[in-house]
Amino acid sequence: MLHRLREIMGNIPKEMLTGTVELDETYMSRKYGSDYVGMSPEAVERMEQADEYRKKRNLGAVIGMKEREGNIIVKASFDAKASAIEQAVKENVSTDALLNTDESMKYRNLLSSYKRESVNHSKHQWVKGNVSTNGVENFWSVMKRGVYGIYHQISYTPTTVL
Repeated sequence: MLHRLREIMGNIPKEMLTGTVELDETYMSRKYGSDYVGMSPEAVERMEQADEYRKKRNLGAVIGMKEREGNIIVKASFDAKASAIEQAVKENVSTDALLNTDESMKYRNLLSSYKRESVNHSKHQWVKGNVSTNGVENFWSVMKRGVYGIYHQISYTPTTVL
């Protein structure tokens, strides 16, 4: 059944997101520390130093763009750097859309052709008037709960970096 659903989902015509679009990124990689269970602190430190490149490279970033009361588009990437976010937004969000983001520095200069409003999570600000990223963050919550509860882990190796 899931195979059939995935096949149908692959044939949906691509439309640009419009209106108010919530933008956020998350990471779906293995939970930190699971590689180190039962190891001494010294062994963990040696492993981290030898493996620093892999940890930085394979973070398993996912970029989400959710139209209010509408569709959501999710893009997998090796990382959630500003360039990857910019490319994903330009490919999927209309330039007349209003972007709702958090106060991450990634969004400040890269999306100058878009109107953007933000909330400041570091100051415990989740909603500011009609501005929030709660819809896309709710999607992350449900998706992660499904992955951790049903599939337990995922892996994805994009053929091209966004």
